[in-house]
Amino acid sequence: MAEEAQAKLCANARQELAQHFGRCGALMAALGDETRQAIVLALLTAGPEGLRVGEITRLTNLSRTTVLRARRMADQCDQHE
Repeated sequence: MAEEAQAKLCANARQELAQHFGRCGALMAALGDETRQAIVLALLTAGPEGLRVGEITRLTNLSRTTVLRARRMADQCDQHE
């Protein structure tokens, strides 16, 4: 009986993970790009106050336009949550 309960718990956890993964499809696609990965890494090194676009461009050597485009994509991902 305990094994059956464990199997059901695992199945529920996999289903929940699949739902979360499905909602993050745009984010997963975004992170497939090395440019956006660089932005995410820069943001992860920042403190809780985050970084301004100019700071990201300085840390990543990316153009302001590229950083803003990535931000818009992230905003769209956030709206799908």
